[in-house]
Amino acid sequence: MRNLSILTPLLAAGLAACGGGGAPAGNGAAPANAAAPAATPAAAAAAPAAAPAAGTPFAKVGDWEIEKLASGCSAMVLTGSEEGVRLESNATEFKIGFSGLGSAADNAPMKVSYWFGTAREGVLEATAALVPDSNGFEWRTIVEKVADMPSTDGFANSGQVNFAYQVDGKEHVQVIPLRQSHDAVGKLIACSQG
Repeated sequence: MRNLSILTPLLAAGLAACGGGGAPAGNGAAPANAAAPAATPAAAAAAPAAAPAAGTPFAKVGDWEIEKLASGCSAMVLTGSEEGVRLESNATEFKIGFSGLGSAADNAPMKVSYWFGTAREGVLEATAALVPDSNGFEWRTIVEKVADMPSTDGFANSGQVNFAYQVDGKEHVQVIPLRQSHDAVGKLIACSQG
C-alpha cells in the first residue's frame, strides 16, 4: 500500500493557493479538534444548511466521483443503499461526510468516533451535523481544519473507515470500504490545486 503522508502538506498548500473559502453558511459542524469548534450544536440545530450549488465533474476513479465546487472540491462514493462517504476540501477545511444506518434520523448534531482499518486504534472524536450536498442528500459531516487534518492519510491509505455513533440508544459502527481511495484522494488534491 502506498503512503500519502506527503500529501497532507501538499493539500494544505494547494487549498490555500486555490483561494477557496470556508464552509457553506450554517453547516454548524464541529471540527475533530475540539479546541476550535466551528459552531455550537444549538446554532447548527437552529439553522439547517442550504444545499450548495452543484459542482462540475472533475474526474471519476472507479465508483468515486470528484467534483470541482465553487469553493474547493469533493470526492464521493456510495457503497450501498444510502451508504457511503463524501470528502470535501477548501482552503481552510477538510470535511468528512458519511451516510449509514440511522445517521440522518435526527437533525441534531451527534457525537461520532471514527478510525481507519479493522482495529479500533487511533480513534478520532468529533461532533457531526447534517449537511446537504448539491443534490440535497444529507451527510453526517465532520469538519477538520486543513492545518490539523489527521484523517487525510487514513482515507488515502486504509481499506476501510469506521464511524461509531448512537442509533436508538445503542452504539452502531458503520463500516465503509475505501476501494480505490488512494487514487480518489490524489484526484481530490489535484482538483483542489487546479
